[in-house]
Amino acid sequence: MIAESVHDAMNEATHIALGAVEGALESVTIHFVADVTTPLLGNATAKWDVNLMSGDLTNVTCEGEGLLGGLGCTTLKTTVSTLGPVVETALVPARDFVLGDGGQQLFDTLIGDIKTGAITVPVRQALEPFIEQVAQVVSVQVNHQATQTCTADDGSERTSGLQVSALSVGLVPASDAGRLNLGNAGASITAC
Repeated sequence: MIAESVHDAMNEATHIALGAVEGALESVTIHFVADVTTPLLGNATAKWDVNLMSGDLTNVTCEGEGLLGGLGCTTLKTTVSTLGPVVETALVPARDFVLGDGGQQLFDTLIGDIKTGAITVPVRQALEPFIEQVAQVVSVQVNHQATQTCTADDGSERTSGLQVSALSVGLVPASDAGRLNLGNAGASITAC
């Protein structure tokens, strides 16, 4: 029950982490500036934005000065336009991986390692002495099987019966103080 609750909490942590990554990608816009400058003929400055979630180039502007400022702007805008597919080729698959099944598996692996190393193992180690003490007093078994044997005329031991219980609760197992079996079935064999 505890392990299942921890597992569920860690799955929820994975979903929250993916949502946080998606929100973070959506909130980041990178602003780019490119300059072309020639001392005699003028200069051009292009600016544009790329949102990490959409991957789209937006707000492409250019300001040119001097004789060839307009030509510089045309060159820069053409260059920026050709960057669009490059950005989509590089950014979109990486984003889709992180937010898709691959990212889910990556986060599940990381969270699973954290869950096992930082939570499950220490909790089990902390509870183990208590569970061992309880096991000295009460034993609960599912599908409890008890084999009965007898000694044959030749001195060999043979199976003479089998008792199966769906649920068996034993008290003070070391001294076999008592046992309550539920859902019983048995078979006897005339072996001796």
